[in-house]
Amino acid sequence: MCVRKENEPLVVYLLRYVAEQPRAMLALLGFIAAGYMYFDLMAFVRENTASMRDIGEQVRVMSEQVREANTRLQHLEREHEAARMGGVQ
Repeated sequence: MCVRKENEPLVVYLLRYVAEQPRAMLALLGFIAAGYMYFDLMAFVRENTASMRDIGEQVRVMSEQVREANTRLQHLEREHEAARMGGVQ
């Protein structure tokens, strides 16, 4: 294990530690990178979930509008058919 020498500056000790124990430092960096990636992914998932909710709401509103338009169209078709049938007789 790397022990800090007396009156040794912290920067020198850390650099010597990295030179003597590179696997420990790489493992630490790996854990830090994994943590960063995890939190970044969670933020991405939250953003996508919110946008999917917005899209779902817009689709619901559009479906209601299409349903209303279909109802109006059916009503007009019935009136047109009734007018045509009334005029033929």
